[in-house]
Amino acid sequence: MKDLPKRKRGRDRRVERRDSVQDLQDDLIARISYARSNNLLEYIPLYGKTRRGRSEKAEDHRRMISLVTAALNNPYKLDCDISKLSGSQKIESILENPRLGHIEEPCIIINRANHILLWYLPGLLSKTHAKDPNAIIKASCLIRHNMDCGVKEWLPSVALLLLYLDNLLALTHPALHSAATSVMELLCSEPSTEEYAKVWPTVFSGITPITNQTTKAHCNRFSSYSWYDQVAAFGSYTSATFSLPELGATLQYNPGSVIQFSGNLFLHKVDGWDSGDCYCYASFF
Repeated sequence: MKDLPKRKRGRDRRVERRDSVQDLQDDLIARISYARSNNLLEYIPLYGKTRRGRSEKAEDHRRMISLVTAALNNPYKLDCDISKLSGSQKIESILENPRLGHIEEPCIIINRANHILLWYLPGLLSKTHAKDPNAIIKASCLIRHNMDCGVKEWLPSVALLLLYLDNLLALTHPALHSAATSVMELLCSEPSTEEYAKVWPTVFSGITPITNQTTKAHCNRFSSYSWYDQVAAFGSYTSATFSLPELGATLQYNPGSVIQFSGNLFLHKVDGWDSGDCYCYASFF
């Protein structure tokens, strides 16, 4: 893994690197231990040369761990106390005009208490996770045409991808993954919900396919700031940006990018892209 470039720091940029390397290592080990204890990751070494004959699944998980490690090594710290927010108050009211700028490398955004509010993982998804890119567009049209039949036909086609992203959540937010898994198990055991819960392919409670559309700045006000929304980008386009206006930040949002973040806390939007098809799965609680 190449060294990440050092960033310039301005007076109005509330950014600092985590002081303790040991804390970083302990954090990563704990996350991986949780994922492996729940059989969510194939056993693969974190370091050393690539083994010949490694399965496609193991390569995907190795990429996942590599990007999560890079992100943990590249924190942007917001000098704010999220607990001071109340009601409909916005995060910008407790920030001092942050300007994080344009970000292209894997990173996390944390608050004063080192709570991770955003994960940015560019290039996480390999081509194997979108073997038929047009399927997402077809699914979106199918669902609009016939909700019941469309969903039943679409869910099995995305099950493998959504399982992979659930495995990612086990690394990025183990507590949320554990709680969501428990809820799904409960729903599967209830007569009134088991029919639907047993075919639902993710621990996220909702998924929206977005096809060739811009999204205006918005928040998920029905969620909690400690929960993650997730966007996974696909398409034939080559360049787009995912904007966080209150942070003065834009994230390079190329195909294969995955962002998990507090959708309740941060305004976010995608204004457009260069050319070609641009689509994503937006998942939420």
